[in-house]
Amino acid sequence: MVESVDRSELKQAIKMEIQRIFSNHDRLLNMLQARSEVLEQENDDYKTLATEHQQRYEKAVREMQFLRKRYEAPTQKEDNIAGNNTGASSSTAGATTMTSIHSVPMTPVRSSTATNGYTGASLIQQRRVDPLIFGGSDALWDTISKSKGSDVTVEKIISNFLRRGGSPNTAKQSSTANAVKYGFGMIHALIVTKAPGSLDLLLQQGANPNVYSLGQIEDDKVTPVYMAASVGWLAGLQKLVQAGGDLMASRGGGEKNKTALHVAAEHCHAAVVEYIVEVTQGQLNLEVDSLGASVLHYACASGHTDLVSFLARSCEIPVNQEDHRGELPLHWAARHGRLEVVTLLVERCGCDCNTYVPRKVGTPLDLARAGGHRRLVDYLKGLGAMSGKKMDKRREEEMAKEVPVHLESTLASNGLFGMGDDDF
Repeated sequence: MVESVDRSELKQAIKMEIQRIFSNHDRLLNMLQARSEVLEQENDDYKTLATEHQQRYEKAVREMQFLRKRYEAPTQKEDNIAGNNTGASSSTAGATTMTSIHSVPMTPVRSSTATNGYTGASLIQQRRVDPLIFGGSDALWDTISKSKGSDVTVEKIISNFLRRGGSPNTAKQSSTANAVKYGFGMIHALIVTKAPGSLDLLLQQGANPNVYSLGQIEDDKVTPVYMAASVGWLAGLQKLVQAGGDLMASRGGGEKNKTALHVAAEHCHAAVVEYIVEVTQGQLNLEVDSLGASVLHYACASGHTDLVSFLARSCEIPVNQEDHRGELPLHWAARHGRLEVVTLLVERCGCDCNTYVPRKVGTPLDLARAGGHRRLVDYLKGLGAMSGKKMDKRREEEMAKEVPVHLESTLASNGLFGMGDDDF
């Protein structure tokens, strides 16, 4: 192709340009190859570093568990000695002293830290405030995650785990499987799988009912109480509260910072909501999350009309309470297309179907249209609902008709306000 060019100068220029292109091409290939080798070396270095850190971490966990056993063993030995001394003295003191001995709360052993068949009450009390630590085999966690509420096998495997010295405050360190996520404590896992017998066993052995999970995602860092409210397991929630679970302090992870009452209403767990209201004596009713949303906002978004009616009427939660954006529970219901809830709020609770915040929050009709909720749009139109633009226009027209106060006073002072046509 170059040889077909007639002019020698042009032919020479083309040849030089081609040579330059090939030269640049070879140079770029060499640069990319060198960079690739550097990146591969860095990748190998990072893998080696990650392996070293994992080995250090596992070693630290083993040392922590070893030291924990060394600490617990003398404590348990002292409890046993005290029990034996008390038993010896009671043999000469008679039936009255025997009665006082059996009044000490003792739980059947599930841990190798005790040698006489019982775990000391002092050790159990200490465990109930301990944080989670990673541990447990993959087989243990797989059995728990696949149990689906049938907890006979789970109870046996947990009992064996505790008898060998495992802590009831053990967390999952392997990857997420089914509903049991990485960082969940054993107590969290039993809640999401709804295993009542195993949960009783774990609580008897001192599992902390207020411990936070160790998930990598902030939203997954929750307490057992909050998780039980989220999944709607009323029986499990009752067990946790009886064991010392704190409903008042229980908050969800992440940015929203919801209460247990919020999350129960969000997932339509009416029985759990009623239980929390009763146990807390209504102290959580007016609590808001970081968005300023009340429990009624979440109930309206869920679409549970009976729950909304209970909160608005029985609990007397204000239906016109705004969140930080200025949105009412009615706006949340309209955004999610909850026709029955919108009907309840408008017709029985007296909410205004045209409520909005100019240039910030649209009307319920705007939100229903944006969500494609046609039945709700038709219902609101039948009530005479308008869009935010029409509301703005009406507001401007009404303001135009009104004479400003300062202008009215100025005209009146000059005798020009309130004069009829005959005065001119």
